[in-house]
Amino acid sequence: MNKETSKFIRKYGLTQKNLSSRILKQIFVDSGFRIILFNKFRNEPKIQKLINAYEANEQILTRKTFILVDNENKLLFIRQHIGEEELIHYLLHELGHVWLKHTYSLY
Repeated sequence: MNKETSKFIRKYGLTQKNLSSRILKQIFVDSGFRIILFNKFRNEPKIQKLINAYEANEQILTRKTFILVDNENKLLFIRQHIGEEELIHYLLHELGHVWLKHTYSLY
């Protein structure tokens, strides 16, 4: 485990016992992100409008989670119906991008 990982775990009090997608989602919300649940093939009109506005149709088809950040929004997209263990894996991956301050508009 590297130093940045250790700092992240300490800051949020994460342990193997309390690690859950609910806690990880709350970390995103506390960091100013809006969580957007999407479906790979069919979305509600307002979600699809958001996807179209960010030209994120390819990400919708190929990814289970991704982050979009611009001057006005910080959005975490999560595909619906992902199992808990897999979701934890993907959320930790996305949090790594945020924690390490990657500056891309699309993670």
